[in-house]
Amino acid sequence: MNILISLSLCLLFSASEKQLDILRELYEEGRFREAQQKLKEIAPSSSHAAEILLYKGLLAQDARKSITHFQSIIKDYPQSKHRIRALFLLSQYHFLKKSYKKAIAAFKQIVKSETETPYSGQTCIWIALSYEALNDTTRSMAWYMKVNSADSISYTIAHKALSNLKELKSIYSIQIGSFQNKESASSLTETYSDKGYRTWLAITKQKGIKYYKVLIGEFDNKEKARGFSKLFKQKEDIQFWIVKIRKLK
Repeated sequence: MNILISLSLCLLFSASEKQLDILRELYEEGRFREAQQKLKEIAPSSSHAAEILLYKGLLAQDARKSITHFQSIIKDYPQSKHRIRALFLLSQYHFLKKSYKKAIAAFKQIVKSETETPYSGQTCIWIALSYEALNDTTRSMAWYMKVNSADSISYTIAHKALSNLKELKSIYSIQIGSFQNKESASSLTETYSDKGYRTWLAITKQKGIKYYKVLIGEFDNKEKARGFSKLFKQKEDIQFWIVKIRKLK
C-alpha cells in the first residue's frame, strides 16, 4: 500500500512538473491566453506554490490582483527563488503609479538581498530613475554609478543616463504662467519680452500632459531669484512663483 501511495505521489509530481514546463514555455512565447488556460489546469502544489502565484500575478488582467499575488509570495515564501522577481515587479508597479518613495524602498530590498540576481543592474537603474523623478540628482547619479560593468546592457544605459544628468544644471526662475496651449504661452512670453524681460519657455510633463511654462530670468540660486522677484512685484501686476528648473548647460 505504501509503495502504491509513493508511486501515485511521484506520478502526480511528474505530471504537475510537466504542466508547469508547458506553462513556462507558453508564457515565454507570449501566448498568454493559452498560458492562462494552462494555469487553470495545474493542480495546487506546495512545492510549486510560489511559482504558481507568480504566474497568477503575471497573467492577471487586474493590476490589484497581480499585486496581491506578488505580495503573497514576498510575505509567505521568503526563501523562494521567485520572491526577488515578485519584489521587482511590485517595485515597478509603485514606480509606474508615481509612488517613487515606495518604489525606492521596495527596490532597495532587492539590493539588500545577499545573493546576486539578474535584476541587480536593472534595480540600480530603477532606483536612480525614482530619485530623478523626485528631483534628487545627487542620489540619482550615485545609483547609476553602482551599476556593475559586468551587466553590459544595464551599464550602457546607466552610463548614458549619467552623462545626460551631468549635462544638466539647476537654476531658479520666475514663473508667470503655465499653459497646455503653446500659442497662449508664446503670447505671454512675447508680451513680457517686449517689456525688456529675458523671457523663455520650458516644456514639462505632468501625468502625461504637456505644459508650457512661461519663465523670466535665470538665477544661480534662490536668493538671487528672490531679489529679482521683489523688483518685479513692484513693477508688474501679475501672479508669479519662484521655481527650480533643470536645463542643459
